Amino acid sequence: MLIAVDIGNTHTVMALFEGENLKAHWRTATAAEVTGDEMWMVFRPFMDDAGISSGEIDAMVVGSVVPALTEVVHEVCSQRFGFDPLIVTCDLDLGIGVAVEPPEAAGADRLANAVAVSRKYRSPAIVVDMGTATTFDVIDAAGTYIGGVIAPGVLTGSEELFKRAARLAKVDIRPPESVIGSTTQSSLRSGIYHGTLAMIDGMITRIIAEMDVEPVIIFTGGLASLFENDFEQRGTLDALLTLEGLRMIHERVVGQVVR
Repeated sequence: MLIAVDIGNTHTVMALFEGENLKAHWRTATAAEVTGDEMWMVFRPFMDDAGISSGEIDAMVVGSVVPALTEVVHEVCSQRFGFDPLIVTCDLDLGIGVAVEPPEAAGADRLANAVAVSRKYRSPAIVVDMGTATTFDVIDAAGTYIGGVIAPGVLTGSEELFKRAARLAKVDIRPPESVIGSTTQSSLRSGIYHGTLAMIDGMITRIIAEMDVEPVIIFTGGLASLFENDFEQRGTLDALLTLEGLRMIHERVVGQVVR
């Protein structure tokens, strides 16, 4: 079996694949400073919950935007599973073109998104990934990842607002009853929720105008499901797109489907 690990700045998401079939997936908070033993204690309970022993794991693929944790996961994989993981970088044969400059600046998660959308759906495409940052990954009609947009994430922006405005109490992020808030809390909730919708819909409109084609639009990331029904730009929610992309990269690079 294959473990795909997507290490983000806020959350680390892992998935267990048997061949092309997703068997289980887990999400945990990313801790920037952990030892190999501590990281193993993240893996082990999830594997136990899925009824999987370490001896059943044949391969691991890692996409990481936290370099220190990349090394820790590499250590865990080598010591606990007995093999080295595949670390996703632009130097691998991804099966797509990468036209960003410099190529090594492209995050592993964004590369995985581009691979997955090209193989699962079609190109041209826009992938909107709602995590610590809200990113827009653009794949042209030839299947080349040509770049995109990086904007503050929903939680990132709202937490900064609460931190800097002493009289604004923190509110949960959920759809408000109306756009116009009658209280400070409802006004905040509307600003965060509808402001996010407006930014994403507006950015997609601008990207499409530059592409001059009608792309497929895919929404992914931890917060995408909260907003999916209210986007004006209609698209498909694929919450595990990045993990699927990591699996596809491993399959292409290693040359086999791990069962």
